[in-house]
Amino acid sequence: MSRRHEDVVDHLLFYCFLKFNFNDDKREPLCWIIPSALVALALRESHRAYLAQSPSTRRDTAKRNFRNDYSNRCLAEQYGPTRLDQYKDAWGQLPPP
Repeated sequence: MSRRHEDVVDHLLFYCFLKFNFNDDKREPLCWIIPSALVALALRESHRAYLAQSPSTRRDTAKRNFRNDYSNRCLAEQYGPTRLDQYKDAWGQLPPP
């Protein structure tokens, strides 16, 4: 993702993140349906934490990473390994067509 995704927020916009298991071609990919507001906030806060961890050596670039766990950025309380569990296969949160 990029810097611009930090500001992309719309209550009708959701991201669909897929995780493929390339070792098992018969297995369906795992899927998370995540509201844009949550993605934008996580990108902003995690990138800020990334830069703060080593300000003298880290450059501010446009690249952003959306991950399921930001414990390595000292953000485990807000963005720990189970925070996205509620969004796994959460198709029901999408508005009706």
